[in-house]
Amino acid sequence: MTTIGRRGFLAGAAGAVVALVTPLRRAFGSTPAGPFGAGAIVPRYFSDAGAAARIGGAYLAGVPEEGDVDLLLAALTPAGETPAQWWAGVTIPELQDTVRTQAHADFAAGHVVDLAGWQLARTEARLAALSTLL
Repeated sequence: MTTIGRRGFLAGAAGAVVALVTPLRRAFGSTPAGPFGAGAIVPRYFSDAGAAARIGGAYLAGVPEEGDVDLLLAALTPAGETPAQWWAGVTIPELQDTVRTQAHADFAAGHVVDLAGWQLARTEARLAALSTLL
């Protein structure tokens, strides 16, 4: 019998989430963000889509109630902004600045997520989760 470590388990769980979500997304159409906005910008944010999918899948496995595109878009939108408007016009540099600012605030407030021994700001984990759902 083979023993599976934490990383192997999380990779398998992430793969399962991606495998289940992708056909559903294709069957029911694009996300509320549409082909523009978050649906176009988030995948370009990550240099390694596979790693983002593993992180996002692991996060969603631990926090399944956040497996909603609209919830994540709202949570990642800067305070005072309307999600649909902000995501429709955001650029990669603006998204990087926003994620950096929110990640610093997450660490300061103790909003940290442990994924297989890796400590991530909740904002980073949520963005990776969003990338798996778009």
